[in-house]
Amino acid sequence: MSRGRFALVVLAVALTVVIVSVGVSPLESSGGASPPVQAILQPLGGIASATITFNPRIAHPVVVGQDPDRRGADIYVTAISCPEQYTFWEIEFIRVFCCGGWIVVPVLRENTISVPDPIDLRPGRWSFEAHLTSKSRQWIKGELNRRHPGARIVHPDWDLTRTRHFRIVQSGYMMNMCYKVVMEATKVPFVDPGVYRVEASFVTTGTHFRPPPGHIVIIPPPRLFTPPKHFGDVKRLRVWMLDESLVR
Repeated sequence: MSRGRFALVVLAVALTVVIVSVGVSPLESSGGASPPVQAILQPLGGIASATITFNPRIAHPVVVGQDPDRRGADIYVTAISCPEQYTFWEIEFIRVFCCGGWIVVPVLRENTISVPDPIDLRPGRWSFEAHLTSKSRQWIKGELNRRHPGARIVHPDWDLTRTRHFRIVQSGYMMNMCYKVVMEATKVPFVDPGVYRVEASFVTTGTHFRPPPGHIVIIPPPRLFTPPKHFGDVKRLRVWMLDESLVR
């Protein structure tokens, strides 16, 4: 910051203290007033969450080998990332009547700016998977194999994004500047019975706040950015056999 600009800032702060101390009421800004001076403070954390759900009409999905319709399971995930809130003080130069005449003085005002933090959908930055639990794998190798000799694990791990009916239903900003992503993997043809751990993980891009052109930062904030947020959800899905009353 140049010496001239620094002197202007010091003078603005000093005048603010004087005006507040004498109790002068600010009036409407005059035309051609100086640009506001901003002191940006620490941002508030934006909310990021993900929710996995299953098709309620298919309460008990069956392994496709025993299902004549080979219907499979329907799995959905909704992820939302809301903007970071940067709170700051801005100084506006306004005209007030003081000491028998009109003068231009600075007035402090608190304000908040929302900076979007979208979900990063680039390859490798998010995942949507299902994995047969270790307990179910042991059950297939042990108890199920004893009841049905030859029973074995066929396809325990699934990248749901590579299934035939996966698609991104929605991705973009809502009216409140939150970024929303909706995905679905329908008719997933599970072949191994048991309990699956369904996982979805996401990461945001992070935010970088920059004052609008013409504004002067007089108090450097602790940081002018927020790092990417990592978030997700985990749910358990049971896939059944027609001749087994209990899947472990």
